[in-house]
Amino acid sequence: QIFRHHPHPQLSPTMISPQASAALMSTILYSGSFLIDSAMGAYCPTLHADMLRRQDFEDFSSSGPFTVANGTKHTPYITFIEDSDMAIVTVGNGGEANGVYHPIVPSADPDEVHFVTHIWVLDQDENVIALDATDPSDQTLPVTFTFAVPEGVTSMVAYEWCNLHGLWMGPEVTVPADDTATERAAADSCEVDELEEGAWVSTHADFLRQQNLFFDSSVAFTMDDGTKHTPYISVAEDKTSVTVEVGNGDDGGVFHPMLAATADADPHWITHIYVVDQSDDIIGMKTLDPSDVDMAVTTFEVSEGVTEVTAYEWCNLHGLWKGPTVVLVDSPASIVSWSKSGVLAAAAVSMFLL
Repeated sequence: QIFRHHPHPQLSPTMISPQASAALMSTILYSGSFLIDSAMGAYCPTLHADMLRRQDFEDFSSSGPFTVANGTKHTPYITFIEDSDMAIVTVGNGGEANGVYHPIVPSADPDEVHFVTHIWVLDQDENVIALDATDPSDQTLPVTFTFAVPEGVTSMVAYEWCNLHGLWMGPEVTVPADDTATERAAADSCEVDELEEGAWVSTHADFLRQQNLFFDSSVAFTMDDGTKHTPYISVAEDKTSVTVEVGNGDDGGVFHPMLAATADADPHWITHIYVVDQSDDIIGMKTLDPSDVDMAVTTFEVSEGVTEVTAYEWCNLHGLWKGPTVVLVDSPASIVSWSKSGVLAAAAVSMFLL
């Protein structure tokens, strides 16, 4: 498979307010590495590591995150809510004179969709302490994320990923020593934040955009391109749910790996699995955690009136893949048999296994 880099729109610095300029002086330096602390769970540091990888791979002409020096519209700023243990991340500085907030453009059109996909926060030890997978259909300007500041946190830095303009890091902020919060939040591990239903269409559109940009394909790859990445559907006997597995390991083939980030290797995992019906409407989307699992599998409920189902998956390294369509007929057993035997037939002729 040939990966193609795209020319990135020129990112020109904007005028920086005195407040932003002062904050810039305290911005932490990107070291080019990120330590994985197994004690805090693998998903959030894996997501962070993958965003760093994407920043380099997707040709943003930057070996690390952009900062306020590259522009304020994308910069995530942290402010504290008085008399509480809460803080807010705001993307952009539209509240200042001549400032601007990041736009929100939810869309099913790969050429139009433009939104902040994730916001997350690191503490002084580079632990991910908060994460938000945003829903562009349910946002008004500005894009914000409110979170509880865990106990023991003394400083924080916010990050955001723009689907078009990459990874941005905000100024470091210090948790006030004379904090008036009566009680801090417990230092819980950061976990997967599932996408809201309103985000599904824009997420699919952005996958198609990336597929075209980086893999020279306007459509998803299929079983003809390899079985390792293909999402296969099995239907429950009562036809009220479907289970999706990525790969054909049950039929002598191989399941796709689920590898979280380590200090020595980039992550490689299926980030999302989703299913569409006969009208190409998404009926379910799942965000997957590569922690302590050896295959990508998930189950979705099927509503009355659904007559066909097709699964998609996104691999963080190898793009968008579409599985065989399954018709919900009267004999679920024949559906399962057909989908599994289809794997074997394709495996016999496929020479494209990533």
